Amino acid sequence: MKVLIIGGNRFVGKALAQKILWEDTFKDRYNHGCIDVFNRSGTSPRRVNAIKGDRNNIEDLKKINFNKYDCIVDMCLYKLEQFRLMRELIPNKVRYIFVSSGAVKYKDTFGSYAVEKEGIETELKGTDLNYTIVRPSYVVGYGNHIMRLEYFIDKLIDGEDIKIDNGDCSINLVDVDDVAECLKHIILSTNDLRGKIYEIGNDTETTVNEIIDIIKKELNIEGHTTQESDESVFPNQLFKIDNRNIKIEFGIKFNNINDIIKSFIERWKSEN
Repeated sequence: MKVLIIGGNRFVGKALAQKILWEDTFKDRYNHGCIDVFNRSGTSPRRVNAIKGDRNNIEDLKKINFNKYDCIVDMCLYKLEQFRLMRELIPNKVRYIFVSSGAVKYKDTFGSYAVEKEGIETELKGTDLNYTIVRPSYVVGYGNHIMRLEYFIDKLIDGEDIKIDNGDCSINLVDVDDVAECLKHIILSTNDLRGKIYEIGNDTETTVNEIIDIIKKELNIEGHTTQESDESVFPNQLFKIDNRNIKIEFGIKFNNINDIIKSFIERWKSEN
């Protein structure tokens, strides 16, 4: 099996590459280029081949021999124009996994980001590609370029106001390793997953206030202050995910929010 990850040099893409390398399907092919990543930096995780290029440039896209892959995982597709630029290069026989977002159900909150993701989903449904769509919730974990949990830790330690939009509304957080695990199962599945949509998120929702309380407990901090603001790292008023399909079909077990935060803080302490 040969896999192309578009993106793949950090966070979810990096976690996915590292995870599938340890599968039996790949173990005896470490030095045979079973995983490639395509990104602007031309960097990749260890034992993964990097192809440097800009997905917004058709000449860079043409550098890729899409026909040699069994699966393409598109981690950084945000604009409909980006998909249209690449569409004719994707072979119909190749499994194409589009990483969309749970935000598509909350367009009033997420605006153009959600509208563009939904537009790509709609266009995909009108093609004959062998596509599968995944919709993660808020992805958290160490190495995220979007500082989510770090924001609360820093503010609590420094005794500064925490900016909150609505601290009691339900939101869904999912661990980066769980997202990578779900993607791995979809990649390796021998079932026909054409046209399937999987929402990837935690079993239970949480709130910003609950996140703060868990972090305070782990750091032995008693008090904190907040400031009402639409600049919160979790600005939406509601964000729920239905993960039943991915759990039933692949037997996925998701880390709970307490374990996610505890593991994150242990890593944070070791590096700070």
